[in-house]
Amino acid sequence: ETTYTTHVMAPSAPLSTFAERPTGASLYEAPYEGTYVFNQTDGYYHVGTVDGPILMVAITKTPDRFIDVPFTQVADVSNSLMLQERINGEIVLYNYRDFIYNDYSSKVNTEGFYGVNAELKLFLDRYVAKWGDSSKAQSEPANVRWLAPCYYYDYE
Repeated sequence: ETTYTTHVMAPSAPLSTFAERPTGASLYEAPYEGTYVFNQTDGYYHVGTVDGPILMVAITKTPDRFIDVPFTQVADVSNSLMLQERINGEIVLYNYRDFIYNDYSSKVNTEGFYGVNAELKLFLDRYVAKWGDSSKAQSEPANVRWLAPCYYYDYE
């Protein structure tokens, strides 16, 4: 008999509103072949080095190279924010609806981005594990698909 456990996901700490685009900076898609480093001090993934630009995920903005609607609309289209994995024969369900709809969407910057922290990286890993094969990033290697909805600000 298969057992199910459901976890309603929530941020591990209070969230701050994410920073706006720096003056003069441009927006770039995160390259699939890039290097991404977790910075223990600020709690975000960075592009290139530990002090490089902060890697961001599009939450209320449509991540064009991944899906056709923002993450804040995917649960309206399907139940796609209910993610699951099998652990020791048990199916574990992760309900990310409020996590995305209420928690993170209220703290994005005016362009719809939030910095990728450890819990958003885990969300992206789980989301891509379930939906990556049917996403616009399906032709990319599975281990880099989590980057499809990611961006960063930098100067040319």
